[in-house]
Amino acid sequence: MPAPCCIRNAPPTPPSIKRRRCIAARSSPAFQNVADALHAVQSDAETLKAAVAAERAAFKSLEIARRQLQLGAIGYLGLLTAQNTYQMALIALVQAQAARYADTAALFQALGGGWWNRQDVTPAKTWDIELIP
Repeated sequence: MPAPCCIRNAPPTPPSIKRRRCIAARSSPAFQNVADALHAVQSDAETLKAAVAAERAAFKSLEIARRQLQLGAIGYLGLLTAQNTYQMALIALVQAQAARYADTAALFQALGGGWWNRQDVTPAKTWDIELIP
């Protein structure tokens, strides 16, 4: 089936859309890298949110296990299991944070970086204020 722009009697494509398609066609690897990096950051945000929820749930479970041990409802092995679960959830949380940081750095790299050190733009005015003791 032909593309919509090639169909006879199809409505004309606005120039802005044609321009975007042309730009995307010329530099699609760059746009694809940015899109991939954005997708990774979004996925990391969802993973981090789940890891935070798991860590909180494991911590609450650990608190309950500690209280149950004080009351004699569970043995020491039950407390150790709850502590192990909490520590594993904490490790998963740190790994999710590390993945998000790494993918954020990849996003900066895909964007090209360096825009914060531009020489063609005058820097913002800094105020020289002396504090008098």
